[in-house]
Formats: sequence, structure tokens, C-alpha cells
Amino acid sequence: MTHPTQFKPGQSGNPKGKPKGAKDRRTRFREMIEPHAPELVKKVIQLALSGNKDMLRLLVDRLIPPAPRDQEIPFINLGKTSEEAFQSLNKLLEEGELTPAQLSSLTGNIALKINSDEVKSVREDQEKLREQIEKITKS
Repeated sequence: MTHPTQFKPGQSGNPKGKPKGAKDRRTRFREMIEPHAPELVKKVIQLALSGNKDMLRLLVDRLIPPAPRDQEIPFINLGKTSEEAFQSLNKLLEEGELTPAQLSSLTGNIALKINSDEVKSVREDQEKLREQIEKITKS
């Protein structure tokens, strides 16, 4: 049984809503300023060069993409435990030897390795238990 306020199959939930193919506000605004883009960019540059901090921030934040960091990761002595590894990595981050992105990547890889080692250990334990059960049931 359907409730009177439930949507009916094939019927729009908002029949007076936005018509198909209608453009949203951002698209209409973009189309409006697009023909003036070269002049607007020149003006933003002029304002930034004249000391307008907001326009300078706009240029830096929005128009200039961050440079890729092709920095090699240094050799890291991770110690013998995962705790020692994470401590070593955090120390390198504090010393500026690793970027936060590199730290994130490395800690993610270490976590995956720890998880795979744990899964391997559990599977080995399961296999040993199976072998012991087989020995017991055969005797």
C-alpha cells in the first residue's frame, strides 16, 4: 500500500521544478564573463601589482597551480616495530625531511604491510590448526 505522499513511478517528485536542460547560476555567470576573461585577468594582475592583497591572493591561490614536488624520499631506518617506524617518520616530518604528503603515503604503506603480515599470520595459524584437527580426527 502506498502512502498518499509517496512518489509514484514515472512521475516527478517536483513537477514545477527546474526544467530539463536549464543552466544553473554558475554556468550562466561563467558564460556572461567568459567574453571578458582576458580583460578581467589583466585587471586582476594590475590590481595585484599595485598592492591589492586580495587580488594577489586570488592569483596565487586560484590561478597558479602548486608546483609538483618531485622530491626523493630519504633512506629511513624504521626500526624493528611499527611504533618505532611511526616515531621515525614523525621525527623526519618535524625536521622537514619529509613532507606531510610523503608521510601520509609512507604511513599508509606501512599500515598495509602490517595488515598483510597479520593476515598471513592468521592464515598460517589456521593451517596449523587444520593440520592438528586432521591428526586428531585420523587417530
